[in-house]
Amino acid sequence: MATHADRAQVMLRGAVDASPESPLAWALVAVMYTQQGREYDARRSFKYATSLTGNADRLNLDLAESLVHLCAEPLVAASLDLHLASTRKSNSEAPEDRAARICRARARLLAQRYPEAETLLAELVTELPGNAELAAGLGHARFAQGRYDEALEAYQQAVDADANARDATTHLRISQICTMQAEASPPGPAQQARWARARDAALLASKFEPSSTTWLTVGVACLALHATSEAEEALSEACVLNNRNSLVWAHLCLLTLKAGREGEAAEVRARSEGDAAITRSSALLLPALLTSRPACVSCTPLPTPP
Repeated sequence: MATHADRAQVMLRGAVDASPESPLAWALVAVMYTQQGREYDARRSFKYATSLTGNADRLNLDLAESLVHLCAEPLVAASLDLHLASTRKSNSEAPEDRAARICRARARLLAQRYPEAETLLAELVTELPGNAELAAGLGHARFAQGRYDEALEAYQQAVDADANARDATTHLRISQICTMQAEASPPGPAQQARWARARDAALLASKFEPSSTTWLTVGVACLALHATSEAEEALSEACVLNNRNSLVWAHLCLLTLKAGREGEAAEVRARSEGDAAITRSSALLLPALLTSRPACVSCTPLPTPP
């Protein structure tokens, strides 16, 4: 039975056959040979790859950067290790260059190795405090580990670093964290300020990348702020984008009931009856919503060079 490595070799062979003059394809062949312990074949492949590009120093780093978005973290790490080894030929104590560290951090984040990604990203953010992408990545790593207050600090640093950034995920995460903070706060001006911040951040997320989730988050915040018409508009947008989102239907039903529009509330409930998940969610959520504020919206052998 073919292993993952066997299938990878077949596909890599096809890539080299399709683009025989691609230095990145041959560099990847060299990395695969290195992992198999075939050092002679790895050296031959890498030598051929460098003959195609003329820039041996950047080749493995370019390969690693091209593999990051494929979530191929082991191959990214292997490519970066080869890059580091080549930079240390003249100085064995040379530190890993910043571009390689950024690439390694991004690969770890996408591989869901959050503690390791956070450690590296925290160092990089200290060195480059004006880099919005790194600060947002640090926020993602902390958010995934449930450290929301620290994540909010990193997200805010990302927004401050680039006020024109169109990163919907960062703004949505800010809104979700502020929503959780507002729900945990006692009634008063501080709570209202958190709801307002949650609404504003969700509106930005909806502007840059509208989805049922972003508009639902806007609607929840507007309901908490007693902005009924704005909440209804936001929830209607959420419903248009995904009419099977059970939380959207539950909040729409809550809104119409609180507005005294029992007929519309009954219609909303009736429209959800055909979906068991929506019906179950509404049945569980609505009683709580009617007696409290809105709930949190909570992936052949290898070729040889000629």
